[in-house]
Amino acid sequence: MLSVVEELNKQIDCDDQMSQSSDSAPPSEVSSDLELDTALDIRDGMTMPLVDLKDEVIEGCVDRILDGTTLTTSKSDMMIQFVRTALITHPQYDRLLQASVLDENIISFIRTNVKFAGAFLVRNALSEQDTCLLFKRYMRLCEGVNSTVHSLETVLKLSKEFIEHDKLTQEHREVVLAFVRHTIRTCEGDRTVRLVAMLVKKLLRERVLNVEDIAADVKPFTLKYTDNRECTALYQSMINMQNGGGGGGQENMTTSTTTTTTTTKSSSPNSLSTTTTTTSHNPGASATTTTTTVVKTCGPATFKQTSRKVVLQFKNPSQNAHF
Repeated sequence: MLSVVEELNKQIDCDDQMSQSSDSAPPSEVSSDLELDTALDIRDGMTMPLVDLKDEVIEGCVDRILDGTTLTTSKSDMMIQFVRTALITHPQYDRLLQASVLDENIISFIRTNVKFAGAFLVRNALSEQDTCLLFKRYMRLCEGVNSTVHSLETVLKLSKEFIEHDKLTQEHREVVLAFVRHTIRTCEGDRTVRLVAMLVKKLLRERVLNVEDIAADVKPFTLKYTDNRECTALYQSMINMQNGGGGGGQENMTTSTTTTTTTTKSSSPNSLSTTTTTTSHNPGASATTTTTTVVKTCGPATFKQTSRKVVLQFKNPSQNAHF
């Protein structure tokens, strides 16, 4: 019996016979931190062998991209080579440019063919002279991509390319910072929090952002999720940078945690309230998380409601925050 992946890589011919597809692959989301590191660190450093770009093959790939179909790795590499080297007057490149006028098409490119999208958006954005309108637009559209990994990868790709071409201005940095602030405000779930923390670390390491610009936004985020190892590592890196130790220090961040739990009955005999308070002390700050759970019984049914409040206390009072 064929595996699910094998089934998805098949196509049905007109005679109802199933055969292997050589041009498309199912959309996929990176599923682990190791894979994300590979996507964000190694992918751009790989040298792809040059291939013969046949017009009919390129046309077929463009058709699939515009249809929202994920290309196979070989076809994706071919299209990356194409968008990097083709003249902008090439008919197929012009088709891509015309399609990119619509925001939904850019989002589709990123969601279904992220490697191609990164190369295509980079070339277009780098072609701007004395403006960053396209850069701003692409960063804004990344906020609407429903694949966290793909949006973060595209942001990092754009930022790194602008650094390497010495075209990242303060205005570009402000756009990247706005994206980081947006992801911090909207991220939910341990995995998304982890991915955002990893992105910020990489942006710092690549010198896209500096720690002074992001400290006020990112430090509360890392202390809010002190139980997340990537947030702890990010906080540690930022402290090391601010202390002049760079971003690669391996010193352990001193953290002490105290937890207290109290359970009380409310005025209603069928209601029980449990409050757990956890305080984590880090260099220069402490985070107090209060979780209150109320359980109510109504006949055979039981209702449970949980609320969470985080209070950050910094040595600098102006940074104190409540969530």
